[in-house]
Amino acid sequence: GLLPLITSENEILSEESTNSLVQSQLWTMVPLLPTLREIASESVHFETSARKQYSHFETPPIKLYSSKNMLILLNSLKIIASVAQRDTENNTILIRNGFLPMVLHCIGLPCWKIREIATEILSIMAHNRSSVGAIVEHGAIEKLVGMVVSIDTSMPAARINTTFREAERTQEYAAAALLLIALEESQRQKIVEASGIEALIELLKKGNDKASVEAAGALWNLGATLEIGQTIVKTGAVPILIETLKTRPLLAKVQAAGALRNLAILESNKEMLISHDIVPVLIGMIVPGEVDRSSKDEVSLLSKLVATIRILCSNHKALEQISNLEAIPLLVDLLKLQDENMCRQVAGALLALSFTRNMRNLIAKADAIQELVRLVASDYGDATIISAAGCLWNLAMNDELERQIVKEKAIEALIHR
Repeated sequence: GLLPLITSENEILSEESTNSLVQSQLWTMVPLLPTLREIASESVHFETSARKQYSHFETPPIKLYSSKNMLILLNSLKIIASVAQRDTENNTILIRNGFLPMVLHCIGLPCWKIREIATEILSIMAHNRSSVGAIVEHGAIEKLVGMVVSIDTSMPAARINTTFREAERTQEYAAAALLLIALEESQRQKIVEASGIEALIELLKKGNDKASVEAAGALWNLGATLEIGQTIVKTGAVPILIETLKTRPLLAKVQAAGALRNLAILESNKEMLISHDIVPVLIGMIVPGEVDRSSKDEVSLLSKLVATIRILCSNHKALEQISNLEAIPLLVDLLKLQDENMCRQVAGALLALSFTRNMRNLIAKADAIQELVRLVASDYGDATIISAAGCLWNLAMNDELERQIVKEKAIEALIHR
């Protein structure tokens, strides 16, 4: 009996009924979903008709719309969002009950609160990988990109029906949904074709801190396809991602570092990254003594910074900068954190550096041999051990270093393997 009450003229009764339904168990909601869809769809139809009637307005003032229908829509969307949040599998139920077209249509309505909840629902649905295909098939990417660029949140909100924070949250949810959709390799090109890269770069540049996390994460996922990574670089993302590393909160830095690591893989991108002084920035952010080992995000950030340095080692300009900036002692100090992923990245970077003669001497001077032998003797994964052993092999080309390696009982460690 609660569902009809969300359409009540009494706003308090309507709100209380909505809150009760939001907090109810899913099994009590499933039989009501078709009725809820009808209620919401009728409100959508009414508001669409109203918008046509007042089409001479760029954004029709909210007072020209039925406050009752807007309230019904808001209440309906709140209930849908609560159902979606409880379990990712619930998204399948919502899609099967025909809610997706209605939610997408709500994104186009000129009310930021409705847009906010509708984009939130899409971002929740996108967590379910099996729902992404249906979301994209219904044209969500274009609408989400439209929400990302719909308002410049670096400027004061000016429209009469725009609540600034609601507009910001709409952009955050839209970028979050694109981030999740971009996890699917088959959907990435569709985001590119919808001008998603340009929108995400602009949001990363001008959006708030939360939006910067989502935008950088979406670019990270898109860049996992190398050809798209090339497009991201050509579109001007590199300086903005580097600026994110310098100035944004920790989680945004982690996402930006992941994006830059992916972009660095292509040889054609390396020159662009180096021309924007990425190497000094990466090395400047490696401060082993200030790392909070209990912070997964701090350790993750450092791992990604080192991974990018490792990838850039194939470029002679980067090698020169790494040498001049005395990066090797910093890298060796990171091994003392004894974090497996960190050790894997550092060992890979030292292996890449050890193919150059002068770098081998710098590695030895940084007391890396003892740490490398420790890695060989550890129970870390094969990638870490192979990189550490390979680095020792290269160092052993120097007779003096070979004797030092033997002294550190590397032979015993290798035999044990």
